[in-house]
Amino acid sequence: DSYVQSSQGFLVCSNTANATLTFTSAMQSHQPALTFKSTKTSWPGIRLIAATKDAESFTDVTFYHGMTKGLDPTYDAGLLRNNSKIDLYTRLIEDNGIDFRLQCLPDNEYANLVIPIGLDCKAGGTVTFSAKLVELPGDCKPYLEDKLTGVVTDFSVETARYTATLAPDSKGIGRFYLYTSKIGTGIPETETSPLLIYSVNREIHIEGLVGANATGHLYDLSGKSIGSYRLQPSTVNIINEKQVTAGAYLFVVQDGEKRFSKKLVLN
Repeated sequence: DSYVQSSQGFLVCSNTANATLTFTSAMQSHQPALTFKSTKTSWPGIRLIAATKDAESFTDVTFYHGMTKGLDPTYDAGLLRNNSKIDLYTRLIEDNGIDFRLQCLPDNEYANLVIPIGLDCKAGGTVTFSAKLVELPGDCKPYLEDKLTGVVTDFSVETARYTATLAPDSKGIGRFYLYTSKIGTGIPETETSPLLIYSVNREIHIEGLVGANATGHLYDLSGKSIGSYRLQPSTVNIINEKQVTAGAYLFVVQDGEKRFSKKLVLN
């Protein structure tokens, strides 16, 4: 892992302008058994993309045996900034303070992975997230959480999008997180929730006792809010949504500090 095969490239990030790099023969090492890194075989991974109306950036998270939650030299790749309008990146789960374009993680503990996402956007405004998935196993389900809005977007759905509004000169981590399993989001599935949430003929049914200040929220798969509803403190609430376009939605119940969600298909 400490060697790079002849003819294979790499990038160097300098902390000072006009720096001089010297590669001498004394730095060379004879390693005839060293293999070439190849792009012919893809590792399972997630490419997270953030786009504004005139710029786009992406960051990659991949999974492979032998990788760690910390720094994996010659595998994890740092972000090289170039005065871009927008930069998307991750921080290592075992954070070392460096922003990464590529993060490699172990392939045997998806349920435990919570990856900080960083986003720098000079102009601010509307940013739309999407994802491209490569050969992910069935137990790896990528979800993006926006801590500011509380919206969780399921990117295992190919057409999923999430749109967020950023202030000018937005920068750093803390707002967005990528989970590799719904277990990490803290939003239980219906099986472990005290509520039964389902749809019948464009009606959303919530069965189970909720508090006096409980609310319901309907989102499309891009994270856009479709409607918010005050729930009655009873064991049955029914919401009529016949004006909503047929399709898949996320319904979230906020009851005090408790939060439950269910993906619904309204048709």
